[in-house]
Amino acid sequence: MKTVFTMLLFAMMAFVPLANADVTTPAITTVYIENDGVPVDDALEYSVKCFGYRWSPGPEIVKAPGTYSPVEVYSYTASCSGYGCEIQEPYYLNYRHVDYCNAYVTMNSNTYLVERYGENPVEFSKCTNQNFLDRTRRCELKLDLSNAEVNPDSILEPDVPYNDDTGVLPVPSLYNDDDMPPIPPEDVTPTPESPVSPTPTRFATVTPTLSIRPVGDVTDPLTAFVSGIACFFQQLFGQSC
Repeated sequence: MKTVFTMLLFAMMAFVPLANADVTTPAITTVYIENDGVPVDDALEYSVKCFGYRWSPGPEIVKAPGTYSPVEVYSYTASCSGYGCEIQEPYYLNYRHVDYCNAYVTMNSNTYLVERYGENPVEFSKCTNQNFLDRTRRCELKLDLSNAEVNPDSILEPDVPYNDDTGVLPVPSLYNDDDMPPIPPEDVTPTPESPVSPTPTRFATVTPTLSIRPVGDVTDPLTAFVSGIACFFQQLFGQSC
C-alpha cells in the first residue's frame, strides 16, 4: 500500500509541470563573457534579442523557412558585476519560435554586437535542476567578443506590425524628422464674441451730498460752528436747513 501511494505521489508531481505548461519557470543563469578566450571581468550590461515568429495562444504554428521574415519575439536586459555573474531570467518563450539570438554587450562606453550566437537565449538542453523538488533551472550563457562588431551603426533590428496571420508583435510607427507627415494648420478663425448684457441693478444707489452750512448769525464763530453741525445732521436725515 505504501508503495502504491508513493507511485501516485510521484505521478502527480510529474503531472504538475504539464498541467501548468504556461506558467513561467524560474531560472538562474551564470554568465561567462570572454574576449578571445580571456575572461572579461569588467562591470557591464548586456541585452539579448531573439528573432523568429510567434502566434496567438493555442496549438503551435509551424512555418517553413523562407516563408516569413524573422522579427524580434523575445528580449531581456541584465547587468553583470564581473565574470561568472548570476542573473535571474525565466525565459518565457511560449507561443514563439526562435531562429537565432543576438547579444549586445555594453562596457567601457563601447557596445559589442555578437550576432547569431545561438538558436535560443541559452542552451536549454544543458540547463539542470538543483533537485527534484526545486523547479528552478540552472543555466549558462557564454559569449565571445573576439569576433563581435564594435559600436554597430544599427543596434536595434527593425520591427514589423503584428497580426494574427504573421505572428508579429505590434509596435508604434517611428518617423525621422524629414519623414514626419505635415501637421494641418490649426483653425484660427476668430469666434464672434457674444454681446455682453449689462447686469440689471435691482435698487439704484443714491449718494446724498451733505454740506455744513451755518444758520443764523455767521459773525460769531461759535454760533456758526454749532449751526453748521446742526444743519449737517438735518440734511443727513432728509430735512432742509
